[in-house]
Amino acid sequence: MKKTLSILTLLILLFGCQPKQNNMNDFMDDIREDFAKQAEQQNREVYAWEAKIDKLYKRADNNLNDGASYADSLIENDKSLDKRKISNLHTIVGEIYYDNDSIDRALERFRLDESLTFDL
Repeated sequence: MKKTLSILTLLILLFGCQPKQNNMNDFMDDIREDFAKQAEQQNREVYAWEAKIDKLYKRADNNLNDGASYADSLIENDKSLDKRKISNLHTIVGEIYYDNDSIDRALERFRLDESLTFDL
């Protein structure tokens, strides 16, 4: 009888002291929260990039060289830009030059874009 009581007590302690597992709702809530944080960060980055592009177009509308200088300044100083974004800036400046009949300058920018994206 003592053995049975000892074994029963031991089993109760072993199975009664198990940590509670999170239920599926808690798990899904954690995933939703992580996703929301990542989405907010991604949205901030996208909006910041779009603001830079809008500013580039506005500056180029006022003064073609000022727009190109702004793009060059971003390329030179903005450390958050990767190859794709730098390439995109060269393409935009090339298109702006092309639209303003500066074909040689446009081709120069398109070549810079090609040199960056050829290996992507």
